[in-house]
Amino acid sequence: MKASEHSYYAPVANVVYVPEQDPIENIVRRQENRSKAISLGISICIIGLLMMLLAFLTIAILKDEQIELIVSATQGQKEVKINKNTFATSVRNSRPSRPDSKPADVIVSNNLSNISLPSVDSLAPTIGTSFNDGFGAGGFGTGIGGGFRVPTAMGGRCGTSDRINRLIKAGGKRKMDTQVLNALRWIKSQQKPDGSFGTKFPIAMTSFALLAYSGHCETVDSPEFGKSVKAAIEYLLDVSDKGKGYITTSRDRNLSYEHGIAMYSLAEAYSMNKNARTSFRRISPALKVGIPIVIEGQTNGGGWLYSYGSNGTGDLSVSGWNIQALKAAELTGIKFSGLERAKQKAVRYLKSAEDPNGTDGYFRYRVNDGQRGKLSLTGVGAYSARMLGAPSKLEDKSLDLIISKKPKSFPPNQAYAWYYHSLAAFQKQGNHWRQYNDSYQTLISESQQKDGSWLPSGGHGQVGPDGALYSTCLCTLMLEVYYRYLPSSK
Repeated sequence: MKASEHSYYAPVANVVYVPEQDPIENIVRRQENRSKAISLGISICIIGLLMMLLAFLTIAILKDEQIELIVSATQGQKEVKINKNTFATSVRNSRPSRPDSKPADVIVSNNLSNISLPSVDSLAPTIGTSFNDGFGAGGFGTGIGGGFRVPTAMGGRCGTSDRINRLIKAGGKRKMDTQVLNALRWIKSQQKPDGSFGTKFPIAMTSFALLAYSGHCETVDSPEFGKSVKAAIEYLLDVSDKGKGYITTSRDRNLSYEHGIAMYSLAEAYSMNKNARTSFRRISPALKVGIPIVIEGQTNGGGWLYSYGSNGTGDLSVSGWNIQALKAAELTGIKFSGLERAKQKAVRYLKSAEDPNGTDGYFRYRVNDGQRGKLSLTGVGAYSARMLGAPSKLEDKSLDLIISKKPKSFPPNQAYAWYYHSLAAFQKQGNHWRQYNDSYQTLISESQQKDGSWLPSGGHGQVGPDGALYSTCLCTLMLEVYYRYLPSSK
C-alpha cells in the first residue's frame, strides 16, 4: 500500500430510554438522610434559641400569631411528614428586600442520582481533569438543561457559558463558538433523507458529522440540530442491524476504518444522549456487539490493520481511530470484556511505532516497513499514547517537530494531520499548546468560508465528492478542541 493511501479515511465515536425519574422531593429526603447528627443538633439548638429570643422580644408588644410550618417529602403519591412546628412571629406587610446576589442555578449532590428537576435554563456541569475521570453532570450545549450526566472528561463542552469560558481560557476567541455553529449548520444542510452524510464514504462521513455535533454537546433534544442528530444515529444503527454488528459498506480493506470511526462516534453519542428526553432507538445494543469486534480485531502486536485480524503489528493510521473508539467506549460506563487488556496491548504497540532513531520525534506508519516516520502520523502516536495514560517518551520532540513545521496557509489536504496535531498539543498543554494555538488554530479559524464550510480536501485525502464535508467536519472538531475533552495534563 502506498503511503499516501493510508490516511484518506482515517483522517478522523443507543440511546437508552430513560425510566421515569424520581420526583424532586427525593432530593430532600436524601439530604435529610445524609445530614450529620451533630449538624442536626446544632441546628435545633440555634433554632430553639432564636425562637425563645423572638418570643421574649415580641410577647410584650405584639399579639402572638401562631403559624404552623410543615416540611414534607413525598415518594410517589404518598406524603411523608418530616417536621411540624409552631412558633410566634409578627406578620408584616412589606416588600421583600432585594437579594444580595443572583441565585445559583445549580443543584449539588455528593452522589449521582436520577432526579427530576423544575424547568431550568441551564445547569453548570461538574467537570474533572482527565480522560481517566468518572462521570459528572452537565446541561445541553444549546441551553436546554435537564441534569443529564456525561463523562467528566467531556463535561466542558456542555453549557454555553462554561464552553465559552473554557474556549477563551484556553486561548481561543469567542467568535470560534459562532464559527462552530455556522459549520454545524452547513453540515446539517448536507444531510440526506436517510440520515446519512456523504456520497463515496457515507459511514465515515456520517460518523464525522455526528462527532462534530457531539463535540458541541448537540443531542437529540437540541432545538436546532436534534432531528439531524437523531437521523444520523438511526442511519448508523440501521447499518449495524443489517451487518449484524459490523458498520461498514463491505468487508474489504476499509472495514476497520469505517467500523472503528463509527464505534467512536456512536460511543460519544451514547454518552451525550443516554438520558435525553427524546426517545429513540437504543445505541447500547450496537455498542455491545460492535466494540467486541474492535477488541477481537486487534492484532497480536497490539495495533489494527485495514481488515480486522490477529496477525501482524498494526497500521498507525487505522489504529488511531480504533484506539479512540476504545476510549470512547470506556467513557460510556458500559462494561466490555477485554477492553482494559486491549488498551494495554495498544500502549505496547504505540511504543513500537516510535521512530527507533528517536532524534526527531516521528512516529512510523508501519513498524516493520523500513520507512522513516511521517509527520502526518506523529500527532496520532503522541495523542493516542497520552489518551491511554502512557505518554510517549518522544512526546516533547514530536510536538517540537509539529510546531517547527509552522505553515503560512491552511492546506485542506492536511486536515487529517492537523486534527491529530490539535489534539496532541491541547492534551499536552503548556508552551506546546500555546505555540500551536498561535499558529495552526488561527489559520484554521481564518480559512473558514462564508457559508460555514472549509475548502474540500484533495490529493492527500482522495475523498472525492466528500472532500468539503470531510474538511469541514475535521476543522469543526479542531475548533471544538478547546472544550471537547478536558486536558489530561492537569
